[in-house]
Amino acid sequence: EFVCEFLTLLCHCIEKGPLVLILDDLQWADSFSIEILSRLLLDQCIQNILVICSYRSNQIRCNDQLSTALSNIQQVRGKASSSSLTRVEKIDLFFLSPHVITQFIADSLNKERPDDVVDLAEVVYRHTMGNISHVMRTLEELVSKNALYYDVISFDWSWTDISELNIEDKTIFSENILESIKQKIAGMPRELQRMLTIMACVPKTSNLLIIKEAMHNEGFDLEVDDVFQLLTQACSSGMLIPSRNSDSHIFAHELIEEGFREVISEEDRDGILIRAISSRFRC
Repeated sequence: EFVCEFLTLLCHCIEKGPLVLILDDLQWADSFSIEILSRLLLDQCIQNILVICSYRSNQIRCNDQLSTALSNIQQVRGKASSSSLTRVEKIDLFFLSPHVITQFIADSLNKERPDDVVDLAEVVYRHTMGNISHVMRTLEELVSKNALYYDVISFDWSWTDISELNIEDKTIFSENILESIKQKIAGMPRELQRMLTIMACVPKTSNLLIIKEAMHNEGFDLEVDDVFQLLTQACSSGMLIPSRNSDSHIFAHELIEEGFREVISEEDRDGILIRAISSRFRC
């Protein structure tokens, strides 16, 4: 109730245009968040607000709480002509077209003409079906396998014979993004892999000194400068990004954090957490 009352007050204070509220990745929302969203979108007292929600339709079931809430909201707001509620517009976003993917790959490889990468783009598109996240991960894997490389003699990007890029070859193409992340983790230096695993398992472990202490608990005696170098390396590899509100770092995506938690057993995860908590209490 407090959230709805606060938003009502906030909307009344805005003179130009509506208050825009953007909620991403609703498929991971908890029960409390879904309940708040339902009340917000069904409250006729809240005006002058635009709510934009996004979720992955293939990750929700027809009978789960989010699906039920969305159906109820659409049903109630579908009768907007008889109330002050405006309609809900649903937009299905599909994967990018082969033409767009070809252009994206050409731009990524600094090619002047998209025709120069048509053969590579066809293979990538068949595997990714235009999912841009899959496309980027696939290109990264090709580079890591030296199937896609920068030729220092011609100063241009090149790739191996397209016939060698077997779409069924799981050593080159991962089945999905999470599997791709796990493969990338497996190829990381031991210290970097352990640091990111600790950050994924222990909440709020992003400060240099905290990471240094946590690494010490895991048998890695590092200086602060060493930890800083590892964080820089993690950012360069796309695993972490600097936090906007502090000097700490966060994972670039929830799937990356999930990948680091899944590469170790539940027993190892609990052990890391217990050692980190014990260390903080000693301090």
